Amino acid sequence: MDGQGWPCLTDPGYEAATLDDKKSYFDALVQLSTTLRVAQVTIDNISAVDPDRLSGGSQLDRLHGIGRPEEAEARDLSLVNMVRLTGGRVMNQQSDFIPEIQQCLLEAGTYYRMSFDPEAAGGLNELRLLTVKLDKSALIPRTYALYYAQP
Repeated sequence: MDGQGWPCLTDPGYEAATLDDKKSYFDALVQLSTTLRVAQVTIDNISAVDPDRLSGGSQLDRLHGIGRPEEAEARDLSLVNMVRLTGGRVMNQQSDFIPEIQQCLLEAGTYYRMSFDPEAAGGLNELRLLTVKLDKSALIPRTYALYYAQP
């Protein structure tokens, strides 16, 4: 199988985003992240290259979420960003794929469900960060990092 896979939207040939583009990216991000969260989907990624290179640079500065359309960039819709947003795993050439995939399969059979009653948002697509803390340091919560609340 040969192909580009999920587009990075940061490669040469992509033009700088206009404000309308940024609004479109933001709307797509809100819709995609909400759909994945409601469907309880976690995305994992196996890549032969460094995932930060695929996403156009380090995503660590983007994990706080995108709160306004003018902040949105094409890379916010990258596969690596969706993996991190959903609490999934990024496996790359430094990983030993077999144990990583086996661990993913083991985790697929186990899940937890948490709920809370959030306050209504003051406006459309209000960014809210989520944090899960566990009292057992050996456990890693795989959960969503944020969501977009509605009025």
